[in-house]
Amino acid sequence: MATLSDDDIDTSGIPDLDESFWERAKLLRPSFIAELEAAIVVGLASGPPEPMEPMSVLLARFRETLK
Repeated sequence: MATLSDDDIDTSGIPDLDESFWERAKLLRPSFIAELEAAIVVGLASGPPEPMEPMSVLLARFRETLK
C-alpha cells in the first residue's frame, strides 16, 4: 500500500463524513489520561525534572503513582 498513490486506493466503501457526523461527534479521552495528568502534577510538585531527564524516568514515576 505504501507504493500506491491516494487516487489508487479504493475508498468507495467508506462513507463520507458529512456535517451531521461532526454535529454528533464526541471527543472521548482514554481514562488513563486523567491519571497521567494527575501523576504529572504530583511529580512536578516534588520539583521540576532535570532538563534532559529521560522519558523513562518520568514514566517510572507515573507507574509508581498507580501502585
